[in-house]
Amino acid sequence: MKKQGWLIFVGIAFLLFVVVYLLSPTKEKYDWSVSYERTSDQPYGLQLLYNLLKSEYAGSRFVDINKPLRENLDALKNQNDALYFIAGGWLYLDSSAQDAVMHFVSDGNIAFISAAYVPYNIYYDLLYGKISDSTEDEYSNYYQPYQFSDSIVSFSLLHSAFQSDNGFKVNYIFNWKFVFGDWNYFFEKGREQSLDSVAALGTINTDYVNFIRVKYGKGYFYLHSNPIAFTNFNLNHEQGFQYLQNVFSNFHPATIIWDEASKLPYQDDRSKQYAGESPLKFILGNRSLRWAWYILLFAVLLFIFFRAKRVQKTIPVIEPNLNTSLEFVQTVSRLYFLQNDHLALAKQKMKLFYLFIRNKYKITLKNNTAEELNRLAVKSEVNFQDVKHIFTSYKRISSRTHINADELIEFHKSIDHFYRNCK
Repeated sequence: MKKQGWLIFVGIAFLLFVVVYLLSPTKEKYDWSVSYERTSDQPYGLQLLYNLLKSEYAGSRFVDINKPLRENLDALKNQNDALYFIAGGWLYLDSSAQDAVMHFVSDGNIAFISAAYVPYNIYYDLLYGKISDSTEDEYSNYYQPYQFSDSIVSFSLLHSAFQSDNGFKVNYIFNWKFVFGDWNYFFEKGREQSLDSVAALGTINTDYVNFIRVKYGKGYFYLHSNPIAFTNFNLNHEQGFQYLQNVFSNFHPATIIWDEASKLPYQDDRSKQYAGESPLKFILGNRSLRWAWYILLFAVLLFIFFRAKRVQKTIPVIEPNLNTSLEFVQTVSRLYFLQNDHLALAKQKMKLFYLFIRNKYKITLKNNTAEELNRLAVKSEVNFQDVKHIFTSYKRISSRTHINADELIEFHKSIDHFYRNCK
């Protein structure tokens, strides 16, 4: 009886396998992950951009950096009339690599960085103090502080020769469906202090500057906060191709340095050479090898299913990991309490509150106006007066050099009331 049941199970599994195999489409599907890889021909790869630049600058020397820049700092030394280019989501440039890029530009070269999050040292040194109404807090904790969500935006260049009526429409698409994406920008239009230092070159949705030029030493940094504009999907459209041509129209470098590896995280303390495609990616990219891989996995699962009960040993009980977050918070709080620095503790609580509303409600409070506080009250479903009381109390506390324990407790209660009642 047991043998008959085993045969029935194998027969059903084999039948399902044959049905899936026959019904599976032979046409390869698109990979919609945002990779920004030079060799990727998928929608959000950079293969088309790489080939277009090599074609446009056929007379220039092209240098590919295929290992972390900190292991290849000589590539940026003794360069003249050169362009360093990197595009990606996060950029993995350590302090030595960032210093090398800064020296490279200071010597009279150009760095074009298109990333959702610019490396901290570069971002802080280039923009802090050069944007009107900026504060140190604006640059001390975040690589890219401003962001909004939408499924379609419009990119425009501010130079009169490149302006159009409609701009360049960019869609955030996944599996051919419009989805909401995060769009970063540097500051609102009109906040730059000096065109000699920070020049606004392009905008997103008219009012937000996402493409800037910053003079540094003898050279220039060009920063673009939306690398998705240069992916294969967008460059395949006429408007996207024209946008790329306009962006690079003023560049005539003798050498172009394409940094591919600095978009990848380090596996350990030793920098690894850029590996390219993994063996598994190659296997899954070939239909025959892919099904051979699936059959192997299915066979392993069958073996485990029928053999596990006979040979598997007793599984010991593993205690769950303890959440020590509360103990950590208590320890930090006790340090502030023992130092009797109630004002510092209040400021820390307010920073955490700002971070909470930024992450939960996607709201960046700039001037704490009644309109901004009302928007927070509506989204959180907390009474407007309770929200206003938090910021009024903090304004009164932060203007002083010392507060007592009762005032700290009262401020804590007002924030705790928000946490308990927000939706």
